[in-house]
Amino acid sequence: MLFGCQPRTLLDILAEQWEETEEEVKDLLTYTRELRDNLNNIWEEAHNALRAAQQKQKQSYDTHSAVRTLAVGDKALVLLPSTDNKLLARWQGPY
Repeated sequence: MLFGCQPRTLLDILAEQWEETEEEVKDLLTYTRELRDNLNNIWEEAHNALRAAQQKQKQSYDTHSAVRTLAVGDKALVLLPSTDNKLLARWQGPY
């Protein structure tokens, strides 16, 4: 006895799988239509969840970011792109 319950053995689990249940036999056309509809529904749900996550990330970014405007005469650094090593960003300036 484990945690007040009889432990399930491998044979108990297999016996549950062996029990035959009558399943509705579907023809190929019905099966493919249901499969297509289910996949379309799943795709729509995933697409909606992705859009919601993107909106949430955008709102989070927008709340912590500030708009920076430069006026004539302000000094700024220029990022020089490098294809050798993207982790070693090179900046030039101030201009």
